[in-house]
Formats: sequence, structure tokens, C-alpha cells
Amino acid sequence: MQLDTVLLVENDRQMQNKLRPLLKKEGYNVITAYDGEGGLNKFRAVNTQLVICELEIPKMGGYEFCKIIREISAIPIIIVTSLNGDLEKVKAFSTGIDDFITKPFSEIEIIMRIKAVLRRSYQPELKASEENVIKCSDLVIDRMARQVKTSRGYVQLTKKEFNTLWLLAIKPNRVFSKEEILYAVWGNEQWDIEKVTVLMSRLRNKIEDNSNSFIKTVWGVGYKFDGTNCGRGNATC
Repeated sequence: MQLDTVLLVENDRQMQNKLRPLLKKEGYNVITAYDGEGGLNKFRAVNTQLVICELEIPKMGGYEFCKIIREISAIPIIIVTSLNGDLEKVKAFSTGIDDFITKPFSEIEIIMRIKAVLRRSYQPELKASEENVIKCSDLVIDRMARQVKTSRGYVQLTKKEFNTLWLLAIKPNRVFSKEEILYAVWGNEQWDIEKVTVLMSRLRNKIEDNSNSFIKTVWGVGYKFDGTNCGRGNATC
């Protein structure tokens, strides 16, 4: 049986020395990096099933590192950091991470949360090119071509509409708060939560019809993409 490989990006050597043997004891292969650039290089060089990352890493920073990883892969990402403010959590989750663990933590906590994230994300191994196309019923989303096709044919989406759709679709059934979507799509451009509501309305009108409803409202929380009948493929629209 092939072991899962974990990429640990942590600039604190003491923390690395704590986590590396713990993960190995649990049966994981572990590769390490001390900064964002080194972590990205190792991610591209080694077939990895999970990324664990500190936010305060040098040479790129944790937010930028996670954002780049999420743009090229759907691999699970767990943040492990001493930062525990709401803003840090919102910014981290808006990059597409799967879990946020605050230091200090117990060994049993981090192991259980790693196993939970891997269990939720398990799927047959995909080629890198297959992660660029998502198909749900009659809806086809091609990230590389930035094209969207529905039962009515191709639809024209704005840059922000496409980025929002891809953000939700690559993590089907995960609920995104309006704040997460706002930060991920608009960044620091303009902090106006109503923009998310307006964009979602336009997006639904463009990609949905009476027989297909892909974007679900989770009242009081945000939105999620219905992953029923969804899959990945390497064919373009």
C-alpha cells in the first residue's frame, strides 16, 4: 500500500522536529521546507497528498503560498499557526484551505484532523490536466480556457464571475461565507459584502435553468456548489 506524502512547510525548526516524527509514526511520508519558495518547489517535484503550512513563513508568506497551491491543485491544505484572529482565519480560508489549527495543539488533535481532511478529500488519483475541467450534469467549467458551457451553450462570464464559480466548484458541498468569497475574488479592492449577493444572482441567471440548480444558498452563512453528479475530466468545453 502506497503511503500518503505530507508536505510540511514550517520555518520553526522546533515545530518541524515535533511534527515530522509524529507524522512518520502515523505512517505518512514527510517532506519539509522552511519557506514558501522551497515549499512550492518541493510541491512541484514530489507527488503529495496533503500540505501543512505555517502562515508566517518567509519568502512568499503562507497566504500567497496557499493561494498558488490552490490555483494549480485541489490537494488538501491545513494551516497550523499561532495566529488565531478572525481576520487571519477568513483570509486563510478564502485562499481555499481545508482546515485551520491554532498552536499550541495536542498530538491527537492534529492527527485526527489530518485524517478527517484526507478522508473528506479522498478521490481516485487525477492527472494534473484533469483538475482543470469540472463537469456537473450539463455544466462544464474549463479553468485553462476560462470557458463555461451549459445546456443552452457557451455563456460569457466576467472575470470575477468565473473566479467565483471556480472557487465554489473546486470544493463542492463546502460552504463559503460571503466574507471568504469577497476576500478571495475582490481581495482588498473594496470591502462591500453586497457585491457578493449581486454577483451570485448574476451568476445563477447565467448558468442555471429550471432543471439545474448548482449554487445553493446556506441561509445565514453563505453559499456552496452542489457536487451531485460532478466529476473531473481532461477534455475542454
